[in-house]
Formats: sequence, structure tokens, C-alpha cells
Amino acid sequence: MPIVKRLRERFPTIERVTAYARASSLYTKSLEDLERLRRSGVDRGHVGLETGSDALLRLHKKGISQKVLIESGKKVRKAGIELSYYVLLGLGGTDRWEEHMTETARVINETCPEFVRIRRLWIHPHTRLGGKIKNGTFTEQSPEGTVMELRLLVDGITVDGPHLTCDHANNYVSLHGTLLKDKQAMLDQIDEFLGLPEETRGRHYRAVASVI
Repeated sequence: MPIVKRLRERFPTIERVTAYARASSLYTKSLEDLERLRRSGVDRGHVGLETGSDALLRLHKKGISQKVLIESGKKVRKAGIELSYYVLLGLGGTDRWEEHMTETARVINETCPEFVRIRRLWIHPHTRLGGKIKNGTFTEQSPEGTVMELRLLVDGITVDGPHLTCDHANNYVSLHGTLLKDKQAMLDQIDEFLGLPEETRGRHYRAVASVI
């Protein structure tokens, strides 16, 4: 808080101060703590939602639950701090992608964040998840599967207000819009892409960089 206050004093034209935050850390803080942070000048928190599925949160050893995600998100909003969630396409592999997106949409609908930012999972071969792929206990999602995930997520968000954006180079489809106002337009954009010839879609998938 002293750092943020000092920034605000020395640079009065600063429009926004943003902090990255773990959902588990936010969960342990009281509403009063977060309100003090807001008064000190913290405007927005970026939180790695990644998935709302309890099963996948356990699988990937995230150390939190859907309950923690929802309650911490609601507390941030109540404190007057903008909430920006990062969703990670592909985290459920080919077996649990529907659960991954359905439960993630549930968290978004419960918390109504200002932003939903889309990322695509990139798996380093020497990580624990890379080992699961090698031994056959996790099947990596296909490029087209991640597009289907994105469609299911957009379709499942029913709360009004969040701005959804695919603001990273590794996304196969670049969506930007406000829910629910632009929901149908975003769904139409995905469907238009999926309606392209298979060869065209394949070239596009191969052209998109797999980067962190």
C-alpha cells in the first residue's frame, strides 16, 4: 500500500494500477483488507482462473477449489477492485474439455468479472504434464478442440458485463467483445471459422505460433 500511495502522489496522471493476484491469497484476505488496497490506489487484479473444474484443479495441483475461486472473486468485486480472469484453453485435454469450459463458465457467471482473457495451454515436454502425455494418462487437446472449447465457454456465459478478449498471439480465433451484447457475434465468428474447409483450418492452425 505505501508503494501504491507513493506512485499516486508522484505520478498523479497514472490512470490505473494493476496487480497480479492468486485466488488463494485473495481468499485469505478480509474484505476490509481489499478495501484498504483499493483506497490506496489498486484498481484491478489479474487472477489466473484457468479452470473452474474441481477435478481439473486437483489434477493440475492448483491448491484451490471452485469455491475459493468464486468467493475470492466476489470479494474482489465487492471491494471495488476490477477483476480480470485468465482462462486456459486445453487444460482438460481431450477427455474433460466440456467439464473444463462448463465449470469455468459457472465461476464467471457467479463472479461477473470485468474481463475474461483467453490463453491456450502450451505444454513443455519436461514438465509433469508433459510426462503424463508421454505415459498416456493425459491426451493433449487438438487445435480444433480448443476452438470448440472457446465456443462452449462463450455460449455458457450468461452474465451481463464481462469483456472477453483473446489478446494473445497463441489463440487460434481472435475474439473481442462484451457479453452479453456481443455474444451472438462472437459465436457467429467461431462458427464462420469452423465452416471453412478442413485444409484451410489446418493451415491456419499450423501457422499460429505455440508460445507461452
